[in-house]
Amino acid sequence: MASASTGLGLLIVLAGLAAPAESTVASPEQLRQLVQRLGHPEYAVRQHAQDQLARLGFQAFEALEEAADSPDLEVARRAQMLLRELRQHYERPEDPPAVKNLLAGYDRLPVRERLSRIRQLARQPDATGLPALCRLVKYERSALLSNWAALEIIDAGPLDPAGRARQAEFLRQELRPSRRRAAQWLLAYLDLIEDPKGRLAAWAQCVEAERAAY
Repeated sequence: MASASTGLGLLIVLAGLAAPAESTVASPEQLRQLVQRLGHPEYAVRQHAQDQLARLGFQAFEALEEAADSPDLEVARRAQMLLRELRQHYERPEDPPAVKNLLAGYDRLPVRERLSRIRQLARQPDATGLPALCRLVKYERSALLSNWAALEIIDAGPLDPAGRARQAEFLRQELRPSRRRAAQWLLAYLDLIEDPKGRLAAWAQCVEAERAAY
């Protein structure tokens, strides 16, 4: 009876772990529960949560990045493994072939070569490398290279007002959910360009935060 009871309890837990596919949006609470269950006493629950987080892809990135420093060693180990797997696949089906080539094997490259790839992405015609650069701002494991990707976005920005407005709208959509420092100061820079007086204080805070980080 005890084993039957345990099995029933396990089924109930697993049923509660249903997560949306990568094409849908996971709520913060769903992510929190899935990450928490990476340290569940039952192996099947831990593995099921890991599989669900893997299916969610980069939606789960920030929750996993936080979990990678968890005092629960099992949670930290599984989160770190999922992050490594995520970073093997920066390219997207909709990326142009040249962008896919630049992103292929990106995370396994040394820092100098990753920096070169960032520069090449910024120089792709018609800003076709911009979505990939946004991914690197948000997910690159090196904070310095994340910052560099943000700087390349600024340097390669269009000169005409209409083009700048379109780029700013795209960047806000791509970066606003991210808590990465580079994403936050890039958004603050966009606000500063549009409203220099009103946004100067927020920009100064970003500058000070960067100085404190290094």
